[in-house]
Amino acid sequence: FILANKIVTQKTAIIPSAPLGKRVPTVDEDGKYLIDFMMIVRGLKTMPRQVREEKIKLLYGVLGWYNKAVVYADLNLKLNLLWVSLRSDEGSTMQISSALNIMIPEAVLVGNYSFFGSST
Repeated sequence: FILANKIVTQKTAIIPSAPLGKRVPTVDEDGKYLIDFMMIVRGLKTMPRQVREEKIKLLYGVLGWYNKAVVYADLNLKLNLLWVSLRSDEGSTMQISSALNIMIPEAVLVGNYSFFGSST
């Protein structure tokens, strides 16, 4: 998968880039629409460097496990925000976001109540 326009490796550099709306793909290589979700990683930018790097490695690991579904991921350290774009026919937002939350409890899904079936 791609993280901030780079193929993810353990040595991927984290660098500033263009606005998210200009970088996020909307379709896959076959022209099928992608689905997206966001997660807030509470306190990531204020964590000690070593802890933050461990959390980012865990994030890479989870997204790598779902590499057939995940097309693009963007981690904004300034905002503590993770954006993930994935194939709609190969991965579940809930499965991937739950796996991220299990491995990184500070990561919480951003969504509205209607997504979860609430009438409020």
